Formats: sequence, C-alpha cells, structure tokens
Amino acid sequence: MISELTDWQAIAALTGPGSIGEVDVEGMGLLQAINAVLSPAGFGFVIEPWAVQRGGGPPAHRLLVFSKSTVTTRKRPFLAPCGVSMDSEEGRRSELQQMSFVRDSRSVSNDVTVHGDNKRLEVTLAFTADSQTRQLHPAWDTYEHDLGYYAGLSDTICPLQWSADQMETFARNYHKSGDGFWQFKDVFRSFTFNEDGAFTSILGLYPPDIGDVSAGLADENGAFLARPRRLGPTLQYGSSGSQLHSAPARVEMCIAGCDDAKVLLPVQFWPDRCGFTLRLDEFFSLSPAGIGDIYRPFAQLTGSEYKINDIDRTDEIKQASWLNLLLNTIDDYDGLKVRIELICTLPADSRVTGKAGRRLESDWPFRSEKVISMPQRFQSQRSLAGDNDIDQTSEALAMAESIRSDAEQPMVKGVFSLRYLSRAYVPGDGINFTAGRVVDLVNGPDGGDTSMITSVLWSFGPGKNKTQLQIQNPKGG
Repeated sequence: MISELTDWQAIAALTGPGSIGEVDVEGMGLLQAINAVLSPAGFGFVIEPWAVQRGGGPPAHRLLVFSKSTVTTRKRPFLAPCGVSMDSEEGRRSELQQMSFVRDSRSVSNDVTVHGDNKRLEVTLAFTADSQTRQLHPAWDTYEHDLGYYAGLSDTICPLQWSADQMETFARNYHKSGDGFWQFKDVFRSFTFNEDGAFTSILGLYPPDIGDVSAGLADENGAFLARPRRLGPTLQYGSSGSQLHSAPARVEMCIAGCDDAKVLLPVQFWPDRCGFTLRLDEFFSLSPAGIGDIYRPFAQLTGSEYKINDIDRTDEIKQASWLNLLLNTIDDYDGLKVRIELICTLPADSRVTGKAGRRLESDWPFRSEKVISMPQRFQSQRSLAGDNDIDQTSEALAMAESIRSDAEQPMVKGVFSLRYLSRAYVPGDGINFTAGRVVDLVNGPDGGDTSMITSVLWSFGPGKNKTQLQIQNPKGG
C-alpha cells in the first residue's frame, strides 16, 4: 500500500505540468502501471522497502520518483584517506568499504551527423520550338520517326490525304491496334528531361546543366550528378478549407504567343525519372468507314476569342490537331506552335544535414562518428512562388547536438559497497565526488554529468550487513 506520507507535491514539482499520451494499464499490477506511466516520460520510481505506520492505520510504503536524466540531490560518501588506520577517527568515519568504477567508451558518439530528406525544389520545364533552349525533349528519334514524312505540300498533316503506304506505316507503328505499337509507343507521345543522359544517343544532347534550371539542384559549388530524378508533386497548396493538400505534378500546354489558349494534358508520369507520356491511344480513329475523331487538344477551349499578335486565330487554334502542332514545334515550321510546361518538384543532390562535430571538451580523445538518417523528420523544399518554403536544417542540427550531448561521454558504471546498512542513499541521488580521499566520479567537461544511483541493495547477516549502491551516469554513449 502506498503511504499517505508520500510527498506528492515534490513529485508534482519534479514531473512538471507537462502531459503524456493515453497509457493502457489494463491488466497490470500497481507497480507495472506506475512504470508504464513514468518510464516513457523519463522518470523512475522506487517503493521504500520499510513500512511507515501513521496513527492507527496499516503500515504503508512511501513512493519516491526521480528523473532518469537529471540529478537533483548530490551526495558525497566518505572514503578514508590513504594510509589511515581503520581504528583511527577517519578510518571509523569511512563509509566506503569497496568501490568499482569503470568508464565504457565503446558506444561513445562525439561526432554526430543527422541526414534528412533530399532537398526538393519546384521547377518548370518547357518544351518549345527552340531546340537549343528547351528543357523537355521528344523521347524518340525524330529523324527515324519524322513527322514531315506525313506532311503534305503545305507542311500540314491531313490523314485524309495520305497515300496507302503512309496510312499503312502510321497505323502499324503508332496506332494502338498496330503490330509495332508497343515497340514505338513513346513516339509522338513521350517527353524527357534527360537528366541522366539515358536519351543522349537519341537526342544527340548531353545531360542538361541542372544548375541552369534551378541553382538549388546543384551543390554549393555548382557541381551535380547526372542521375535519374523522380519528379514529385508541386508545392502549391489548396486553401485551408480544401481537401487538396499539395497539388500533383501537371503538364500544361498553350499556343506559343497566346498564353490564354491553355489546356491541361492527360499524361502518365514516369516512375523512375523525369518524363511523361501522353495518355492517348489514338491520334485519330480508324474504321471501315474511314478516318474520324482526330485528336484536337484545344477543341474544348471555352473562350470566344484567342489572338496572336492582335490577330484572331480562335478557329485555327481550336481546329489544330496534335500531330500538326507537334510537327510545327519540332521542325520549327510556320504555323501554330505549342509550349508544353511540366510543373513539378525535383530532388537536389544535397540533403538536409545537421552536423555536430567533436568538441575539444569531450572526455573521449578520439573522433567517434555516428550517422543517422531521418528523411521523414527533416525536410527542405523551395517553391517557385517562394510562399511555401521549408528548411529544417536548423532542426536537424539541434537534433545532432542533442544526440552528441547524450552520447559524447563514456558510459560510467560502478558499484559502491558501504560498511553498514544505510538509508541515506536512494535511487536518483547523484555522486560527483567522494569526501576524504577525493575520487572524481563526474563524467563530462563541465561537471554536469554526475553519476546517479540507480539501485540500492541491502545485504543482511551476522557481521555482513552492508549497502551496495549501483551507479551509472545519466548520459553516455
């Protein structure tokens, strides 16, 4: 039974006003339930083994609670000086009969690095008629699969005017029902950033300098790794009342010179690198009755007037087919051209990093490194608009410093044997020095890591009564 003499006010002052989550103690005994509540919060407890009886009530035991990380009460057991007889006054005063004290440095970590997630930057990549400045490129060999072969004398593609050979070749290779479709399914449909150089042999272009796309994608020296970069969602967030948290990556297409004529393209993003494929099985339908349903991406525009250089081109824009727009843009022909933009995020080569290096005050004279990866905890993102930026580098540094503080000192363990039974020492008390003959038990450069009593054992017997104090420092590797 817990005694009413338990100092509940002292326990409340020690634990503080903080709150803990819900703890399920169903089926536990009293001591197990107390431990389930206190231990996750960083506190330990003991029940005094001797019972206290107050008034006519039954005997009960006091509950003592202590912090596992902070010493609040310090004791200095007396150790007789060297050369002193046990019959002398100082010898009789000595409390310590035997002591064992070691420093275990095997788990010391005094150089801690915390890695978060790769930094992510929001970018806009564009496919335009200028092959030298475009960032998105056709993901097929434009010489082998030349749209110009299907263009008439007016540099326009009209399937109704194709020869039998042209129709047979196109239907076989680029129509979903054709035998060669799955071999050439990316032709006229897919676009790539070519960030890793996988399409260099097709494009005849080296991987782009990603520092030109966004300076943050390269490191502080402008260097970068030509590697696949999986695109992610944008950093454009919905309103507080919206169910949309982060807008997904998207592909927009507009008529060059007329930004108002803009549509959202249905695409399938590539899972392993920065690129996408138009989700379109057919550029036009084929049936015994002939050709129909030519894909015209701007046909659904709702505006009544779209101008280029103050000239109304509304009907022409709405009637333009995908193949004609693609031909004009790739080969820079006269006529309507498009600008295709991919808005997404890309991972940088650098990660969120917090590094707490070895301090000169560290007791351990060698550098002992510890690297921790916490990609879900620490992140960094930079949006195009600059209004949804996040940089948790300082939090990662604080975490690294906290881990170093807890692990940079050797683990201290010891057993002190007192000559008699003593109730003066309880778990949670600290021992930084012995009195008389001074033995330094402090662990740490600033004396802050006082060794703590973790348990007290009493041995009973004729001429063998003694108290054992098991100690350990609250902090250590």
